[in-house]
Amino acid sequence: MVKNGIDNPPKTIFQTEMNDYSKDLEKVLFKINDSKYKNLSISLLDRWRKNLNLENEDLESNLYRDEALLGLFQILELLSNSREDELKKIAESKIKSSLKEYASLMLTRNDELDNYVNDNYKIVSTALGAKSPNFSTKIKYLLSKNGIDSENDMYFVESVIKLRNAIAHGRFLFQPIFRWPLTPFFNISQNVSEFDVLRSLVKRLIGNFFEISTWNSDYTEVSKALLKPPIKTIQKFMKEPETFKQVTFDTLESSIGNETGITWANIYLSYIENPKKLNLDDLANSLKRYFFNLKKTEDNIDDIFVTSVIFMECSNDEVVAECYRKIEWLLNNTHFHDSSLINIMPELDFHHIQYPRYKKFIEMRRNIDGEF
Repeated sequence: MVKNGIDNPPKTIFQTEMNDYSKDLEKVLFKINDSKYKNLSISLLDRWRKNLNLENEDLESNLYRDEALLGLFQILELLSNSREDELKKIAESKIKSSLKEYASLMLTRNDELDNYVNDNYKIVSTALGAKSPNFSTKIKYLLSKNGIDSENDMYFVESVIKLRNAIAHGRFLFQPIFRWPLTPFFNISQNVSEFDVLRSLVKRLIGNFFEISTWNSDYTEVSKALLKPPIKTIQKFMKEPETFKQVTFDTLESSIGNETGITWANIYLSYIENPKKLNLDDLANSLKRYFFNLKKTEDNIDDIFVTSVIFMECSNDEVVAECYRKIEWLLNNTHFHDSSLINIMPELDFHHIQYPRYKKFIEMRRNIDGEF
């Protein structure tokens, strides 16, 4: 475009009714047109586009969720591989520096130090996998360079890496029960929230690669709502609740939340996924006063229900009685109905959680109200 004798490039415009993304588009186009980043840029956008298409084709049934999950892993591998050489150089520098520091305790001459470092570098670097870092090392390095390195972030990533490695090594995942509605064909992801967090994380990383911040807030919100804390964090909270200043009666509510990720929803999920690490009686006894003070409001319906179901099986009679009272309150004072009672059962069965008292409670309700 030539105006007043001056060659002006066409203006890049990308707007919606609510927002102007023109500057973001300029940054994306700049990367695409940069020979250094062209292949990676196009590959990232192509895989992300295909992933979005899978999700849009499957909004209701989630049958393609696992295929979409595999696509997200591919994007993570692309991004982590792009920093592999950088990681290797840093690893080499740190290993040689450490070897030199160690050798300096015994050797004084520079030529002796250099010989010691050169002789031992290959052995140490091979033992540490520094010359061929695995996926776990690369993805953690990628996240640290993107400022995503909280304890909960790392705990989530470790679980995702285990899932990815299980797929890569061809591990068979058998189903303990038949679930309805139909599960995804591969069924490699047991928890839908895992997919939601991973998708937001990948969006954040893609945005960071293109130097745009549009998706940053999305990951911040999703991670606060869905990232579970490590089991050891919940165990510590059970023993020393007074040391967790952010966790109060209110912030335990999943609709409010806190920076630690310790909420009723996450406690429930952590328990059913790790019943051997979180003893039910210890859990119920340590959280008793919080449970008794859990507010009976519409916002807390899910918290009240899932916590009451698992605590109902503990050996503390006071807690068990409160569980019955809370579920009765749900049935009598909210939109929660008898038919909702059975919705949790497939999930409990899937994780091999026993719930005899809850089964008896449902049978009693059926005898009173008939089929539901």
